[in-house]
Amino acid sequence: MGKVFAGYGTDKRYETGGLLNLFRDTLQVSLIGTSNNQSSQGFSMQDLNEMGGFDRSGDMGGQQGYNLGGYGSSGIPKKSLAGTNINYNFTKDIKLNLQYFYKQNETRNSFLRINEIDYIDSTSYIHSTGNSNNANHSHQIHAGFSWKQDSTGYLNYNFDWTHTASSFFNSTFSETKTTHVDLFNTTSYRNNNHDSQRDLSTDINYNKTFTKSKIDISLNGNYASGLSAADHYVDNITTQYVKGYIPDSILRHELNHLPSSNYNFGASIHKSFSKKHMLMAAIHYNNDVGHSGDEVYQRFSILNQYEYTPGQSIKFKHENGQFNSNLSYRFHDDKSNLNFTIGGKFYQYKLVNTYSEAAIGKQTNITIFYHLT
Repeated sequence: MGKVFAGYGTDKRYETGGLLNLFRDTLQVSLIGTSNNQSSQGFSMQDLNEMGGFDRSGDMGGQQGYNLGGYGSSGIPKKSLAGTNINYNFTKDIKLNLQYFYKQNETRNSFLRINEIDYIDSTSYIHSTGNSNNANHSHQIHAGFSWKQDSTGYLNYNFDWTHTASSFFNSTFSETKTTHVDLFNTTSYRNNNHDSQRDLSTDINYNKTFTKSKIDISLNGNYASGLSAADHYVDNITTQYVKGYIPDSILRHELNHLPSSNYNFGASIHKSFSKKHMLMAAIHYNNDVGHSGDEVYQRFSILNQYEYTPGQSIKFKHENGQFNSNLSYRFHDDKSNLNFTIGGKFYQYKLVNTYSEAAIGKQTNITIFYHLT
C-alpha cells in the first residue's frame, strides 16, 4: 500500500511525493520521496507512523520526530527528501530497525532596491542589487536493535550517523549618487561560506533481573563524536570617487576545524535481602572533549595574498571528566523507614590554548558525601 501525489501550478511551482510500503511476514520496507518548491510539508509524521510504520521501531530510536516541515524563509525554496525505513523481526523478541534519509534544501533570493535620502541642501540616491543562494544537504543513518531475553532482561542498541554540508553565497553591489556628485562611491560585498558537520552516536543499555538471588543490574554506555568545519570568505570593498576620501577595502578568510568527543558509562546493582532490607550501588563516568575558535586571514587591497592575523585568531581545547559513585542501604517496615547513602564525586576541567599548548585554566574537585534519613 502507499500514497502518491503530484501537482503543478503557475510560476513553475510544483509538488510531488510518494510513500510506498511492502509488508511480508516479519519484514516491512517503506520508501519515501518528496520534492517541492513552495515550502510544502509533503508528509506529516502521522503519515509516516500510520502508513510507513515508523512507530514500529519503538524504543530503538530512529527519526520519529524527523523534521519534514516547510523551509519557511523568503525567496524561492526547493526542498527534496528521500529515505527508507526497514523493520525486521527475527523473532517476536528480537527486532531490528534501519533508517536512511537524504535531505536537500535550497533557497534563492534576488533584489533591486532604490533609496532616496533627503538632506537640508542635498539628496542622495543609493541603487543596490544583490542575490543569494543558500543550500543544505544531509545524510542520516540510524540502526536500532532490541532483544528481549524474557520478562527479566532486555538489551537495546542504537547507532546514528549524520553528515550535513551547507553553502551560502551572498553578493551585493551598490552605488551612491548625490545632487552635487554624479558618483560618490560604490560598495561591493560578497560572502561565500562553506560549512560541514559530521556526528556519530552509539549507545547500549542492558537490564537484567535475577529472581532467585533478588538482584537487579543495569549497564549503559554511550559514545559520540563530531567534527565541525568551516571555510568562510568575506570581501568588502568600498571605492571612493571624491578627493580627500580614503579607500576602504578588507578581504577576510576564516577557517576552523573543530572535533569533539564524548563517552560515558554507568552501572548499578540492587540487592534485596528481604522485603525490609535493600542494598544499592551505582557508578557513572563521563568524559567530554571539545574545540572552539577559528583561524583568521586578511588581505587588504594593496596585497596579493592573505596574511595570517594572530591577534584575531583564537582556538581552545576543553576537556572535562566526572566520576560519581554511591552506596545506599534501605530499611523499611510498617513502623519505620531508614535510608543511608554514602558516595563520592570527582570532577576535573582543563582549558588549553591549542596554539601554544599552554593550559589556561585547570580545576579539580573531589567531594565525599553521605545522607541519613
